[in-house]
Order: sequence, then C-alpha cells, then structure tokens
Amino acid sequence: SLWCELKLKGADNLLIDMVYRSPNCNRDNHDHLRSLMHITTKVNTSHIMIMGDFSYGEINWKNGTSPNELTNPATTFVETLRDLYLHQHITEPTHYRADQHPNALDVIITNEEGMIHN
Repeated sequence: SLWCELKLKGADNLLIDMVYRSPNCNRDNHDHLRSLMHITTKVNTSHIMIMGDFSYGEINWKNGTSPNELTNPATTFVETLRDLYLHQHITEPTHYRADQHPNALDVIITNEEGMIHN
C-alpha cells in the first residue's frame, strides 16, 4: 500500500491509497488489508480514494454480492467496506483472460458515493 495526501480548496484534503493484493495471498494478508482499510478511514481527511488490484474476482460489484460463506475473504472484504461506509465504483469487468469469466479486479473505493461520476 502507498499513501499520498493532497491539499484541496479550503480545509479539504484527499487521501489516495494504492493497493495491490495478490490473488495468492494468505489469510493473514487478507486480514492485514482489512485492517489497513480501517486505518485509512480513521485518518483525519475529508476525501478518501483507494485504488488498485484487489483480486477479488468472486465479488459481483454490480450488485455488491460475494460468496455466501461468512468466512470467505471476498465476503469479509465486502462487509468491511459496508461497515466503513465505503463505496466501490467500478462495476464493469477490468480483467479479461482466455477461458475465464471477465471480472472487476481493479477497483476504486471512496468515502463518498458521488465522488466518481464516470
């Protein structure tokens, strides 16, 4: 993860966090990412944007669903976003590979539903 904070007009500022999550990461790495999301939302900033390759191909971002198993990393990640009132903006596939179902691995997460328009 890489953080950058930008000053905007007035007292507004934007925290940008870039993330790469390996599709082969273990449970500890997954838990660390969720902890990072919690830390990011506690930083005293008005706007948050977290971008990157999260490699949660099993999440359906159009309707915000994930596998039904409560301990599945994708499910706990979606629940973390909901708990922190974060919004994921990419709903169309960003990753295409032969013989695989296209999915959105590269996503943009913000603390404001209307921050990303297009």
